[in-house]
Amino acid sequence: MIKVMLILWYLFVGGLWLLLLAMIFSDAFETPFKKIQKQTVIEGIIPALFITIIFWMIALIANFIGAVIQWIVSLFH
Repeated sequence: MIKVMLILWYLFVGGLWLLLLAMIFSDAFETPFKKIQKQTVIEGIIPALFITIIFWMIALIANFIGAVIQWIVSLFH
């Protein structure tokens, strides 16, 4: 049951991550490839990188909490 909950958690966080990335890069899909400037690409990649790191940490919080609980239980067992 815990594995199913972790998989659902990863899917939920991943879906939110993809939604935010789509919102950041929504202008890039409307602009022709020849007209995209390096500055706009860099301005889109930097927030995307920060969002990716934040969502990566949010997704892994469940694993860290589980590991801490197992460690505490093993101390008293």
